[in-house]
Amino acid sequence: MKTSTNERASGTAGSLHLQVRYIGDSPEEGGGFRRSYRYQINDTDSPDGPVVGTDLYSGVGAPVDARAALATLVAFVSAAGEAYGHTMRGGQSENQHLFRRGIAEAAYMNSDELQVLAMDLEQLSTRSAQADTRSTPRPDTPTL
Repeated sequence: MKTSTNERASGTAGSLHLQVRYIGDSPEEGGGFRRSYRYQINDTDSPDGPVVGTDLYSGVGAPVDARAALATLVAFVSAAGEAYGHTMRGGQSENQHLFRRGIAEAAYMNSDELQVLAMDLEQLSTRSAQADTRSTPRPDTPTL
């Protein structure tokens, strides 16, 4: 079976390696569906095994786009890292339990690398969107 390039994506941020894979559609109560993704987060500096989950979803009706799902995962991991830092200073955060403590700590330690990965994914998404608009003229755009 051939796998679409839109169905898988991965990225590395310091000691963190993040992967996502499209696994199917999840119907919504009000109609429509969300794309469902499996993710895996490995911390190469930790003896703990990977974190694996299937609770990563697209917006309703979005196309299969593993790169966008990876960007969402990077945002969640970054939020866990920020929460870890906040709780180290004595505060509380609603994001402190997004992932186990070891992943949150690794996200805190690799926050700059996560930010770079997020920016790289955003640039790839922007370039891809620009290429799509150039290759497919809008119906109301005259062609010469």
